[in-house]
Amino acid sequence: MLAAGESSRFGSPKQLVEVGGVPLVRRTVLLAQGVCEGPVVVVVGAASGRVVQCLQGLHVRIAANPRWAEGLAGSLRAGLVAIEADRRGVMVLPCDLPRLCHKDLARLVSAWGRRAELPAAARFEGVLGIPAILPTGLLPHIDLAAADQGARNFLRRADVEVTAVPMAAAARDIDKPDGIART
Repeated sequence: MLAAGESSRFGSPKQLVEVGGVPLVRRTVLLAQGVCEGPVVVVVGAASGRVVQCLQGLHVRIAANPRWAEGLAGSLRAGLVAIEADRRGVMVLPCDLPRLCHKDLARLVSAWGRRAELPAAARFEGVLGIPAILPTGLLPHIDLAAADQGARNFLRRADVEVTAVPMAAAARDIDKPDGIART
């Protein structure tokens, strides 16, 4: 899970924003734990101490990204380094999707399970993005040089076949405080 950003447009760490009385980062970990095998890796950077504190009592692996200011790609790299080598796939999940629910992630996992050699990704507003599951065999083919793109460019390449999973909740991240009111 990507939870390292500064939330500069938001004005405070959005990972800590409460939705239904639960910080977004904790809520998202709980959703991921409900559908994923093994530990959830949480990449932290800005506000890392406060983010980690929100995760007390949960079985998670923390991956520190000291270069969090360089963008999503650095966080994705930090998270990939922290995963166990024997995993068949990696779910890439942001922590700022307040409308995301268990059913969304369960559908993503189910779709990927039917064709596990291919990535599965959320389709929203006509594009592919995260949440996504990337087969570990494809990880070396993802160009993580693009500072703020993460896996987005890979998922949208014409030569990459992706299992698309309609997911309207993935379009509603919160980048500004008024985004909370729309949840």
